[in-house]
Parts: sequence; C-alpha cells; structure tokens
Amino acid sequence: MHNKDFYIYKHLLFQDIKFKNTVQFVVCMKMLLVWPYFYPEPSAAAVRGNAFARYLKQQKIQVEVVAPIKNDLHVENRYTYEEEEISIKVHRIPLLMDTKDITIFPISILKLKKLIKKINPDIIMSSSTPATITWQTAHLAKKLKIPFIMDVRDPYESSLRTASRKPIRHKIAYYVEKKSLQQAKLIFAVTPQLRNLLIETYGITKNNIKIVTNGFDFKKAEISNETRNNDLVFIGSLTALGRNSQNIIRLLEKIKETLPNSSFKIIGCKHKDELTILLKKKQLQNNVHLEAPIAHHKIPDHLSDSKIGLVVISKDPFFGYQLPTKTYEYVAMGLPIAALGAKDGALKKFIEENEIGVYSNNENELTKKIISILENKDIWKKFHENALKIAKNYTREDITKRAFDRYIKPLLESVVWNVNNQ
Repeated sequence: MHNKDFYIYKHLLFQDIKFKNTVQFVVCMKMLLVWPYFYPEPSAAAVRGNAFARYLKQQKIQVEVVAPIKNDLHVENRYTYEEEEISIKVHRIPLLMDTKDITIFPISILKLKKLIKKINPDIIMSSSTPATITWQTAHLAKKLKIPFIMDVRDPYESSLRTASRKPIRHKIAYYVEKKSLQQAKLIFAVTPQLRNLLIETYGITKNNIKIVTNGFDFKKAEISNETRNNDLVFIGSLTALGRNSQNIIRLLEKIKETLPNSSFKIIGCKHKDELTILLKKKQLQNNVHLEAPIAHHKIPDHLSDSKIGLVVISKDPFFGYQLPTKTYEYVAMGLPIAALGAKDGALKKFIEENEIGVYSNNENELTKKIISILENKDIWKKFHENALKIAKNYTREDITKRAFDRYIKPLLESVVWNVNNQ
C-alpha cells in the first residue's frame, strides 16, 4: 500500500471514531521505539522499554524497536520473559551511546536514518539516559517531520554527575539533552520531582511533560506471611567499591550489632568475589547471602522470602527525583520498604504518603527504624498490607495503557488530522 493510500485508510477509520469502536482507528498506526537498553538486557531501563513495546502492541499499535548492538545479549540469567510475550521486531545497529565514542556518530546517524525511512513510523519514541540516543532520534524525527516522544528516566547530566568530572562532557550532555527535550511533542517523566527538575534546568513548558511512572512487570509469586527467611533484601547492581555498596555494608553492620543472627540477601552482584572479601573483613559473611543478577521472572520468588526491601540512593539533593524500579517490585510482593537517600524527594514522599515503610538520610536512624519493624509484627503487618493495597496501581501493563489513552492516542489522532488536512 502506498504511503498516501495508507494515510487515507487511517483517515477514513478516524472519521468514524465518534460512532464506532476506536480500536479500529489504531490498527494501522506505527510506532518506533529507539531504546538504549532492550530485551534481553538486565537493566530496569530495558524492562521499561520492553513494557512499552509489549503493551503498546496490545493496543493494536505496530511496534518496532531500534537498540544498540551489544556483545553480551545472550548471557544466562538475563531479564527474560516467556518467549511468546516478546514478539517485537528489534533492529540492532551501532548507536552512539556515550560521548567518548563520538567516532561512531556518522555511522550511527546514517543507519538510524535509513531504518526510520524504511519503517516509516507515525510516531517515534526514545528514552534517556543516555541523551546521545534521544538527540540523534529527535534530530532525525524533526528532519523527517515525524512527531517525537521523549521518555526521561534520569537526566543525562545526572548520570555524568557521578561518572565523570570533565566539564566538557557535562556541557555536551546539557546541550544534547536540551535539544532533545525542545524537539519533543511529548515528554514522559517518571516522577513529579523529575518533571520539576526538567522545567528548572532546561526551561521546558510544564504542559509538555507528563508523569508516566515506573512499576513492576512480573507475575506475582505466592505471598506468604510465615516463611520469610531473610530479614532484608536488596536487588540491584553492586560492586565492592561502589558508593551504594559501602552504604549498604555500613547499614548491615549496624543492624548486626543489635540483631547478631539477622540475615540479608543481596541480589545483583557483578563482582561477587570482591564483595565476599569485603564482607569477611566486616565479619558479615555468615549473615549475608550474595547472588548474581537473576532472570526477571525469578524476582518474585526471591523477594517473597524476605521481610523488608532495601532501597539506597544518593544523598545528594540533586537526586531527589529518583524512585527506583525495585521500590515497585518490593511493593508488589508486599515488602515493607527501608530506604536511605536525600533529606527529601520522590522516594521519601512515596514511602511516607502510602505508609509502606521507613525512610532516612542517616544510617543510624534508618537502622533503628528497620529493627523496630523486625521486632514488631504489627508494624510489619501494617506496612505489608498497605504495600499490597497500592500495588494494583503500578503494573506496567496498566501504566502503559493509561499513558496510551491519555497521551499517545491523542497524539496519534492529531497525526492523522494533520496529514489528511495538508
């Protein structure tokens, strides 16, 4: 079907929208996701992209994905799903992920442009960080006159804030992220605090930014109140020298001083041997069980045998916008949350407003709060029940459907009107 006929067909369906089921309208619409991390990669960013692709497809959108070529995609214990759930066409090409790899920019932009022209999407959506990918995507979308949606999980500047001290890299990050945001028809931010940060930092209009939270995307295991063998669980990427690792170890040491037989599970250790050595130095080797990154579908089983879920983020006020995906995964399994971070921010507000756990920016204070939960069944039960109560609001499927109905679908409808009225 020629492109002109294709739009006429969509136009005719759209004309009947007031009288017929709107599902017919979206049958022929195409969306392209340009995503930095995607199935079968193990990051929370990949899980978010996977969810958008899968659940947009449920809305009868034709979805294809472009993601960077990577060498370790088929490693055991990746975040995997049932095979039939991942029936999305994924194009792996060289994509500029980091400003340090600027030499691949020409081939990156050319291959991406070629793919966009071939797929001919009605809307393109891309995710940051890194903003190097959203910048290339936004530039090509503007040039090819295709509406562009930008999904912001973390500002690119924030990732460099902890990874690089070179001013030139920060200037580049600011420039490419601002350009991407300015060219977006819609911007998705994961928390209201992140939306405010984008407005203050880049001068983006508030009306252009919509809140599309993270959530959980797995089938729940059986939730038991009786067989929780671990006092505390942490899931996430850890290294022996990482700042989060040091904070977690100090916290566990303090808990052990009061509860010598306490047990902890850490899932996601990239350098297990190094962490084992560190635990022995701190005399925690008998209290802490270390596990490598696990497959996504196994997360519920690993969480359901623990009493409290631990979240640790930076104490720097700049990072107050963060509300990590693991928070929602703990909630889904009814785990009270114990969180360490900045004095104020999205995570603190989420925990305290929903009464699902404890929060502090001080290890000593948080230790006392954790011990009070472990020693008082009524407190644990209250947080547990509240967590299960709010969990239904944070399934990835429902989050994506709401984003589609409220934001993406109206934009698709406007595309049809604009094309057919030219």
